[in-house]
Amino acid sequence: MGSGARPETGQLLKRNLLGSEAIYRVVGENDRGVEVEVVSAPGLQAGVRFTFALDDVLAMHPLATGESRPAPEQVRGLPRRKFA
Repeated sequence: MGSGARPETGQLLKRNLLGSEAIYRVVGENDRGVEVEVVSAPGLQAGVRFTFALDDVLAMHPLATGESRPAPEQVRGLPRRKFA
């Protein structure tokens, strides 16, 4: 996020780590950090929630308006492909 702006509920964030990309949706903040929900990430099921430290979330990149969104099959509540 770079600017130090606090994450907003519903905001989509992209994290690149170890050659893979994950997209999370901000659910909210709590006393332990920022709760996010997986939208798409290798090896993780969409909808799974994690709490990250605020500094870790601030290091993620917000998806800009009009930037590519995840495919519908990667969004929570829709069928997802099965891994072998």
